[in-house]
Amino acid sequence: GDGPDHPLARDHGRFDCRCYNDAARRYRWAATTHEPNDCSGPSSGSGPGPNPGTGNGARRCCSARGGRLGAAALSFGRHGFIAVRAREFTPDAELRFAATRHVFADPAPFELGADYRLAHLPLVAPGHPLAIGSVPGKDYRDGRYATPRDALAVHVPAALLHESPVFQAIEAELKACAVGRAIAWDIGRRRRDVLHATVAGPFDPSAADACMRAAQAWRAGAGPAIRVGGPFVGDRNHGRIYLRVYPERIDGTDAYADLQRAVGARVTGFYAVGLWHLDGNLDPSAAAALGAWLDRHWTAEIAIVPQARLGMLRTTDDLALHSPEWRWIDKAGA
Repeated sequence: GDGPDHPLARDHGRFDCRCYNDAARRYRWAATTHEPNDCSGPSSGSGPGPNPGTGNGARRCCSARGGRLGAAALSFGRHGFIAVRAREFTPDAELRFAATRHVFADPAPFELGADYRLAHLPLVAPGHPLAIGSVPGKDYRDGRYATPRDALAVHVPAALLHESPVFQAIEAELKACAVGRAIAWDIGRRRRDVLHATVAGPFDPSAADACMRAAQAWRAGAGPAIRVGGPFVGDRNHGRIYLRVYPERIDGTDAYADLQRAVGARVTGFYAVGLWHLDGNLDPSAAAALGAWLDRHWTAEIAIVPQARLGMLRTTDDLALHSPEWRWIDKAGA
């Protein structure tokens, strides 16, 4: 009864992983609709594999290979019984990606937006003729602001993205097309340790501590899981290409919407990590290539972060390039 035909394993391809009971090693099974990754790390601190043990024969694993991505908590009892709990992520219908998606007209150039030229381009391409150094009423000076700002954000591990075969294929395709020549690839390398999706903010430093306390009261431990989806260009900040972030649903609710309410912030229904940055306008041909690339990978599922870390990120620029400082909600080490 154990294995892929076990009723708990049959979940229409939700699970894309291989697991085994490290203690008994009596069986090995895969519940998948695609060739699976091998997530067979040690479950009790010994045995093969890079993953840390979870103790008592428990295993938590996920994979980014194939079209559908799932995450499961797998527990092995003394008789080999397996318990599976599928994670549920907030669907597109409850988020604002479709409503804020940029529509690429064909043929038409894709021009950098004024907001991007003020907040990002001076950092992406210093001295660029399209960069806006400052505007009245805004605190930006060449992409930086004098007073630090805090935002409640979820950290997205760069290593997890770059280990994903889906991400590798998406980025390789971007590099190979006409858009790749307009990407500031060095900015991506400099931002590897600070990739994040904003959940609430920015806040003035005077309000950040109260938000931090409210977030800790909401959830003292590690944050909910997130699923990282395909690339996205929105109706603002033209010049920045994002990956969409789907929060776990807890008790039938978008977990981050619940967190936003807890800290007194606006419920946005939008979470995304800025990953690629343009250093100039795109001509109609390159813009069409960008639109086609986005369409091809709209449904991509790149990775799952099982316990995504939430923290207050303090920085003096929107790309978090200059002295970023994390204060973690879970109070654990970095």
